Amino acid sequence: MKAYTLKHESCGLKFAKRGPNEIYDDTEPVKEGYFTCSCLTFYPGALAVPHRKTWPGEEVFGGQIGYGFNDEFDYDLVKNQNGIVIGMGAFAVENVRTLVEHDCKKFYVIARHHNLLLPRVISWYINQSRMPPPAATILRTLEPMYKYYGADVWSYFSVTTNADRSTASIKQYTRWGIGDIYFLAVYYDKCETVEGEVKRMKHRTAVISTGRVLSDIDHMIKVLGFDSDFGVDKIMKTKATVGFWPDGDYRRWTASDQSAIDASRFGGTAIAPYASTVTFWPIHFFTYPMDARRLIENGLFVPNKAKPELGSASYHYDPRTAASIQVTYGSSYPEITDWGALNDMFKKGSMWHLAPPEVFVELCRNDWYGYCERFKNLGDDRPFPEYPYDVPYVYELLRLEEEDALKTGEAGNKLQEKKAKEDLKRAQEEQDRKVGAKTIISGAEQPANLLNLNSLRQSLLFPELQHQFDPRHQYPW
Repeated sequence: MKAYTLKHESCGLKFAKRGPNEIYDDTEPVKEGYFTCSCLTFYPGALAVPHRKTWPGEEVFGGQIGYGFNDEFDYDLVKNQNGIVIGMGAFAVENVRTLVEHDCKKFYVIARHHNLLLPRVISWYINQSRMPPPAATILRTLEPMYKYYGADVWSYFSVTTNADRSTASIKQYTRWGIGDIYFLAVYYDKCETVEGEVKRMKHRTAVISTGRVLSDIDHMIKVLGFDSDFGVDKIMKTKATVGFWPDGDYRRWTASDQSAIDASRFGGTAIAPYASTVTFWPIHFFTYPMDARRLIENGLFVPNKAKPELGSASYHYDPRTAASIQVTYGSSYPEITDWGALNDMFKKGSMWHLAPPEVFVELCRNDWYGYCERFKNLGDDRPFPEYPYDVPYVYELLRLEEEDALKTGEAGNKLQEKKAKEDLKRAQEEQDRKVGAKTIISGAEQPANLLNLNSLRQSLLFPELQHQFDPRHQYPW
């Protein structure tokens, strides 16, 4: 039996997060060892190695400079002070929340484009869905919140839509930033998004590529994105990843999330449902290796090589390609399809059990007005902006989800039936051509291969019948 031997090192508590700016004791001797196994799985993630960059003039800036992750910036120093945040991904949104909670005066978020942000209620709606909501629906749900941001979401560079805005797709090179506080921070002038790039720094000043000069700046926070982990390719000795299989070896599995979004439907912003799925799939293929071999031999996946110039290891895919791979795996075998349906049910059920809409919306409203009260205590006495979502609004979204599921299901069934009929017709025409018949063969006179085609048609039109013909009714465990 084929086996792999790996060397491992024990790092103890070296990477345990115990407190900010703590110096770890790395003098403890490293324990090394080896282990042998027949199957390997790696889940390195897309956000492995942070981008780091030094701008001209940082040496004369005179303020605090740091990165907005891993306790590399001291937020206790920002009270009543100004600064800049470079980047507008999810980490930038989290930094704005932290800055507001430390009573900053004002921070400017510098980005090449305004990236779309997701309010908490809409994130909840996406994560509980069994039928992924269309991008056009998501964009309409953003409109009530974006009135506080002062922007039309449909005009964003990442949005492609038709004339009546009935369909849309969203493509941006960062994940959703999720939260309500960013919108409140803009409304209360605690935050401003500035389109452009930092050209250089001067003493307490940032010069932007558009010519704008930001003065009285005390802090500079960098959140510039991440590269994937090329060390995983090195350990696996991977030349190209086929699906999630390094070099097409079904005994090895490397799966990752994506660092961008590009879709016309969105089924989740949380990692847990996807993580449970991509840990189940390799177990299936370890148990039934012939299933893996069939997928590999049929050439369903295009080998993906590392792209060092893009910071992308071979296991990391762009969102569209990743979605195609996920659909292929998810629909490949009945056991996987059935498990996926159960996982979707659990996803929705757990969300409704832990945070039903009445509870979740109320908590979001409380946080919203809690921040408003915080700003009032700091001297801003303008009227509190109304929280833009309520429970009836959420239930209307849920109604739209069910309506969309019914329409999509009906359209899918019709398309499946049409394709099955077309496949059957072509097969019958090919049979007629071979035997010189003028009419479709029927009944007891049908040859064995045509009977098989009719069985195929039956399974296409009625997928639930496939289980009756599969010899594997359940897993060994």
